[in-house]
Amino acid sequence: MRTKELLHIFFPLLMSFLANRLLTQTDIIMLSNLGTEAVAAFSIPSRIMIIDIIAAMSIIPVLSVTISKNKKELQKPIIEKCFSLCITISTFLCFLGLIAYPYLLQFMNVPPNTQAYALEGLFWLTLAIPFRFLKSTGNIVLHSLGKGNEVVFIAMAEVVANFIINYILIFVLNMGFEGAFISTFLVSGLAMLFILFRVNILTDVSYTPKIDITWSKKFLRGASAEWIRLFSERLVLLVLIAFFMANGVEVLASYSVVSEWENLLFLPLIAFMRAIGIFYPKHYKAAEVSLFFNDYRSLFVVISFCLLLLGLGFALFSENIGISIYSLESKSLAWWAAYMLIFPLYLPVRFLSTLIMGVGFATENYKNVSKIDVILSWVILLPVVYIGTYYDNSLLTWSGFLLTEVLFLVFLIYQLKNKSLVAK
Repeated sequence: MRTKELLHIFFPLLMSFLANRLLTQTDIIMLSNLGTEAVAAFSIPSRIMIIDIIAAMSIIPVLSVTISKNKKELQKPIIEKCFSLCITISTFLCFLGLIAYPYLLQFMNVPPNTQAYALEGLFWLTLAIPFRFLKSTGNIVLHSLGKGNEVVFIAMAEVVANFIINYILIFVLNMGFEGAFISTFLVSGLAMLFILFRVNILTDVSYTPKIDITWSKKFLRGASAEWIRLFSERLVLLVLIAFFMANGVEVLASYSVVSEWENLLFLPLIAFMRAIGIFYPKHYKAAEVSLFFNDYRSLFVVISFCLLLLGLGFALFSENIGISIYSLESKSLAWWAAYMLIFPLYLPVRFLSTLIMGVGFATENYKNVSKIDVILSWVILLPVVYIGTYYDNSLLTWSGFLLTEVLFLVFLIYQLKNKSLVAK
């Protein structure tokens, strides 16, 4: 077994994900000094910029598998093709965003002052699309090449640089709200240049765009299934917000807290899935899924059991967490407590489904994994949550999330046994 190698891939991925979260927090901390309107406007640009974010996220699993499954001597031309494709896509999305995103902002029901702030941020974030897109591509290339520790170092340097440049632009140069987004633009650009420099040193790749049409079509076919899944996920989130909002601010507050809680607690699971996408193709063939699970069954059982205990521990202190950390009260606290009742089961089930999902991606069967996820979200999750919120039944509502995840796991296991998760 190569458990140490798997963990060596996992931990840098996790740390780089956490560093990206810190990057956002530095912006919020700085902007909180400018007042409520600035803080309220901060999240609006990212909500509007759906297409480029989904495009980048859908490419990552395909890219990591494509690089990892090939020998070192074959990686250079693949990396060059990936960068050529990403340069083309990100440039197109940048121009598209500069034209379309300001119009989309007008359809959002936000106060004029908040909209003015958001428009400033939207411009600089859109301009930074190629920087962020190529930075993400370079990051996953470095992870795939076994240089994850460098990604963590760069990400932490970004956090420090963003904090310093934020302070200078916002307070010293009095650029206010716009200064935070100019800082993001500058820091993303510098990080991208350094990452591309490191990739070039390691692989001697050329960044001159040379599109291989045949290869690009095959690559994008794999990414398209993940693009559909992520786009569906965004739509489902909007529908869920509408369901919870219909029950009042307190219920919506509980959902917001649960979402932030899951964003934090499930981050290691996403990192583990990405690690599987890099690790599996290096050591196993697509048809060796059973061998992989036999090799690491004990590790996965131990992790699942530990997550169950962790979930039980959080559930025992759910009221203290809801009051002390999130300042919940009355109805929102009751809905939070109901969620924590299902959390001990939800956490290990989510780990197992994420694990098998990662194997599905690693064997290049993106389509089946995405199809199951999309169907269950619309056929099971949304109807159950709608009924639960309609009858003001918190336990039924949260059970919809657990039921969906359990069914997702069952379908994945079934397809795994029937080798449906192995790409033909």
